[in-house]
Amino acid sequence: MRILILSLLLISFNTLSKISIIEETIEYKVTSNSKDTLLSELNLSTPISMSGKPFHGLTNNSIKWTISWKSFHNRCRVFKVTTNLTTTYTMPKLETESAEVQAVWDDWYPYLLLHEKEHAKLGKLYANKVYRGLKDIKPNKDCEKLTEIADSLVKDLIEQLSDANDEYDRATNHGETENAWIYQHL
Repeated sequence: MRILILSLLLISFNTLSKISIIEETIEYKVTSNSKDTLLSELNLSTPISMSGKPFHGLTNNSIKWTISWKSFHNRCRVFKVTTNLTTTYTMPKLETESAEVQAVWDDWYPYLLLHEKEHAKLGKLYANKVYRGLKDIKPNKDCEKLTEIADSLVKDLIEQLSDANDEYDRATNHGETENAWIYQHL
């Protein structure tokens, strides 16, 4: 009978846990009809600035989560886990009539996008760590303690995600080593 109850709990848990990923893109317009002014127009158009420096692409990963727990034999257990990752890209969109400008853009933009997609991969990795970590929380006599453990776990993982993004940008100089800076294509 205990095996049947445990099996039912495991089946129920698996059907009530989920992770969802949403990706969205916010575009800002860049207008240039000269290769000579493309970089300056891009710098003027971008809404992204860090420490006073303009950046041309940005990826924001937002992880939201919920857990539900149930008490069973005086032990509080995680019953349902929901983890949601929303990845928002802020990216430039070119408006030009110049074939020369379009050619530079077409050569450069895929590298910028690839760099930002690497940030998104980090978001997915850490959203999965949040999901698995919450799912694997051990039963506890105190249900409030279980919630505190979950809060602490997620806070730590979100800090690790921020550190991983910072390290990736340091290692690539915000994409420069990956050919993601437009000056490399002018």
